[in-house]
Amino acid sequence: AEPVTTPTEGRQQRFVDVLPDGRGLLLSVLLSAPAPGETRIAVVGPEGGSVREILTGTVARYAATGHVVYTTADGTLMAAPFDARRLEVTGPSVALVDGVVVKGGSATQFALSESGALLYGTGGSGISELVWVDRAGDVELVDPAWTDDFVNPEPPPFHRTGLGSRSRSGTETKARRTCG
Repeated sequence: AEPVTTPTEGRQQRFVDVLPDGRGLLLSVLLSAPAPGETRIAVVGPEGGSVREILTGTVARYAATGHVVYTTADGTLMAAPFDARRLEVTGPSVALVDGVVVKGGSATQFALSESGALLYGTGGSGISELVWVDRAGDVELVDPAWTDDFVNPEPPPFHRTGLGSRSRSGTETKARRTCG
């Protein structure tokens, strides 16, 4: 396999999200010894090559509404209008929610489904809660009694139900909800 991006010495490229219709990649660029404040959101075009930094943040995902949804080092979940054809941010970012968990190495506890369902973890000290967020911004706990050190929350695919996440203890936990 051939590399899609041109590596930069002293930087890691992680947390890749493929843009619609193969228009390119959205990814995080970290220092070799990453600190969340040193992470940037970048893009690379469909032909590959050099990455271009577009935002300061830890992890980003593309939303079908034409936004880049990303977290800052302090755990603020943000959305920026984004032109996927030009691979450019087209306006100012807005804060969606504070308190999203950002772990060492810039890993962030949020996920975004194709249908727009947003799932994120809040809390600190390794214990967090998972919540659903609909397109109107209404927040609902998945289960108030369900707290753990969640890893990689995954919302259901478009028009399906379910939620999967693995806790640090290795136990798999699931909840069900219709999204779409």
